[in-house]
Amino acid sequence: MKRSDENISNYQRLKKKEIASRVSGAKVFSKLDAQHGYWQIPLDEQSQLLTTFSTPFGRYCFTRMPLGIKSAQEVFQKRISQHLDDIEGVATEIDDILIWGSDEQEHDARQVEVQCVRSIVFLSQLTKDGVKPDESKIKAIQDMPTSSSKKEIERLLGTVNYLEKCVPNLATITAPIRELLKKDIEFYWSHEQTKALDEIKEILTQQPVLKLFYPTIPVIVRCDASQNGLGAVLIQEEQPIAYASRSMTESETRYAQIEKELLSVLFALERFNA
Repeated sequence: MKRSDENISNYQRLKKKEIASRVSGAKVFSKLDAQHGYWQIPLDEQSQLLTTFSTPFGRYCFTRMPLGIKSAQEVFQKRISQHLDDIEGVATEIDDILIWGSDEQEHDARQVEVQCVRSIVFLSQLTKDGVKPDESKIKAIQDMPTSSSKKEIERLLGTVNYLEKCVPNLATITAPIRELLKKDIEFYWSHEQTKALDEIKEILTQQPVLKLFYPTIPVIVRCDASQNGLGAVLIQEEQPIAYASRSMTESETRYAQIEKELLSVLFALERFNA
């Protein structure tokens, strides 16, 4: 069982006497378990076919490495060793990870190196530098073709609105696209809609980063009103923390410009919970 770009040969596992000699002098230990460890390894299409099994409902195959395959232990041991064996005070035995240190401080530092990362996806991508849009969401938008129906536009806007905090003046940019959702408008995707979609893709290509919010640092709120949309940005130390925007109602579009600007201030304060 192998991936198409990888040959798996016999992989030597640690022996008990090797681990005993490596932990000499250690006083603090912890053990981690890779939950469903084998399932964390994807199979290429050729290997998936080799796991085919029959059921009363048809034939199925695994897309992840299952238990019971002869080479599974060696494959998993090689993968986990490639990730962790270069960390001092860490040993692996299939899906078990042993961490040790001469005292709590040394042990904890090694555990952080094993368990912690500098970037993680949680609603968005959290990094040491700030918050970025989830790359899978960015790719989904960049791969989107022009829409051919109102249902496809709704799906497009649903995905785009997920990234509202990362895109300035999103409501104004998407206005030509949202125009096609009106009941009295004949559906016709034109240059205006393509331009709006391309602008969103261009902004996301630049991978905007929002700084993390610090409650002890002074905050600046900047807001603006266009012909049919409201926009705002929350700022600390000249760096954006979050963007917000919305389209205006039909009656709001008839406000005087000074009233629209005041409306944008109200919108910003309500959105950022000031």
